[in-house]
Amino acid sequence: YHSFEPRIILNYILRDDFSVKYSFSKMNQYVHLLAYSGTGIPSDYWMPSNRNIKPENSIQNSIGLAKIFVDGKFELSIEAYHKTLSNLISFVPGSNLIGNLDTWENVVEKEGKGINYGLEFFLQKKQGKTTGWFGATVAKATREFKNINNGAPFPFKYDRLFDIGIVLNHRITENITFSCSWTYGSGYPVTLAKEYYRHNNDDIFVYGDKNSDKMRDYHRLDIAMN
Repeated sequence: YHSFEPRIILNYILRDDFSVKYSFSKMNQYVHLLAYSGTGIPSDYWMPSNRNIKPENSIQNSIGLAKIFVDGKFELSIEAYHKTLSNLISFVPGSNLIGNLDTWENVVEKEGKGINYGLEFFLQKKQGKTTGWFGATVAKATREFKNINNGAPFPFKYDRLFDIGIVLNHRITENITFSCSWTYGSGYPVTLAKEYYRHNNDDIFVYGDKNSDKMRDYHRLDIAMN
C-alpha cells in the first residue's frame, strides 16, 4: 500500500500572551485494533493489514486557544477536535479468535467507520512554591459497521465521556516536598446480557444493543511526601 499523509499546523499569535492554533492531519495505520467488549476476559489484539484488510485511514481537524496570564505563572489552553476514521475492523457478533487465528479474517467485519470528537481543557500553574495542573476532557467515540448493531452507530470500547486529572506539588522546605494527584474517568461501554432462558438444559443469553451498558466510573487518589 502507498499513502500520502499531509499535515498542517498553524499558530497565530494575537498578542504576546494569547494565540490561536489550528492543525490538520491525514494518517494511515497498518495495524488494526481488534477489541472485544463483552463480559469475560477483556482482550485487545493488533492485527496486520493484508490483501483483504485495507489500512485504517483518519482525518483530524483541531482548533485551540492558548492564554498566559499573571506574569507567566499560569497557562490556559482549550482545544476542540474532530476525527473521522475508515476501514476499521471488529469482531463478527458472537465470534472470537480462539481456534480461528489462522483464519482470523473470517471472524471480523470490515470497512467500518468511526467518529471521535471532543473538547480538552488544560490549566497549569508553572511558578511558585505550589505548582500543578488541572486537565479535563469531554469526548465521544462511536463506530459503525453494516452488519453490527443493525447498522446503527454504537459507542467504541474506549469511549469515555469525562476524563479529569488534577496534580498538585508543594515545596514545604528546600528538601521536603508534598504532592498529590487525582484522576477520574467515566465508565467504559460494555455489552451485557439483558435476559436469559433455558433450552435443552443450556442457558441462552439475550444481549441488548452493542456497548449499550456502562461500567462504573473510576477514580484514584495518590499522595506522596519526598
